[in-house]
Amino acid sequence: PLRFLNLFKDKTTAALATTIGLQSFGDTFNVNDINFLYLKSVLGYGQSQVGTFSTAMGFSQIVNARLMKQMSQALGGAKATLLSNISWALGMLAFGTSKSSPQLGAALALLSGGHL
Repeated sequence: PLRFLNLFKDKTTAALATTIGLQSFGDTFNVNDINFLYLKSVLGYGQSQVGTFSTAMGFSQIVNARLMKQMSQALGGAKATLLSNISWALGMLAFGTSKSSPQLGAALALLSGGHL
């Protein structure tokens, strides 16, 4: 169970593993329970509305895969990743401060550019 520690023997793979680990904190699969509580308590969403939001979040991941392919080809990997990370950060900020469905939709649009 500790074989993953081998990733930290080399400086490059350690940086990569740390980056990927930190980026996964906001992944919907890791925070679905927290999202449910937020959507229920702040927006008054029920289970079906949370399910719809989760479906939309999954769809946004597909959108991002297509966007990232085009952005990587046009801008190169480093710039595309930078823009994606900026979009993800802004999307998480918008998501965490949304108080209405339209604001949540705007947050989802920003998150669509940020899934890595």
